[in-house]
Amino acid sequence: MKKILFYTNQFFGQIGGEEFAYTEPFVEEGAKGPAVGLKAAIPEAEIVASIVCGDNYFAENIDACKDFIRALDQLIADGTVSLRGLKQDARIFDEMVFDVNTAYFEEHGGYDYACAFYEEVFRFAEKEYGTGNILSAVMHADELNTALTDQLGHPVYHYHLHVVA
Repeated sequence: MKKILFYTNQFFGQIGGEEFAYTEPFVEEGAKGPAVGLKAAIPEAEIVASIVCGDNYFAENIDACKDFIRALDQLIADGTVSLRGLKQDARIFDEMVFDVNTAYFEEHGGYDYACAFYEEVFRFAEKEYGTGNILSAVMHADELNTALTDQLGHPVYHYHLHVVA
């Protein structure tokens, strides 16, 4: 049976939205968030643990986020997961989050421009990972940017793209 250590951000880890973007990394046993769907897609696998970390915390504390590696090392030491047979250059798990300043999209056409921009970003991800290796790619426009909304006098949403491969 394949064993998977899953990483996700605070939103998909069901902690909360941007108000929890500074959540420090933590590990929970079993599947959390999208890992539940991954388990359904790979029935011969077991999600042994999920690492959850806030987007902003990760972006601003890269060195501290090496706790992920220490968590993986501990799971290996405990015999919970094994990297036996993993190719030297294999990627264990990748999630790319493409996030651009909200005002940039608003200045260039808003939602329609964001859609076209992220289509290009998705093509980049296809080249990077290979089309067949992308498990999901979702553009979100689900968070109201209150500062820009107040400044411009109409609802302005924050857009970002999550690609999991």
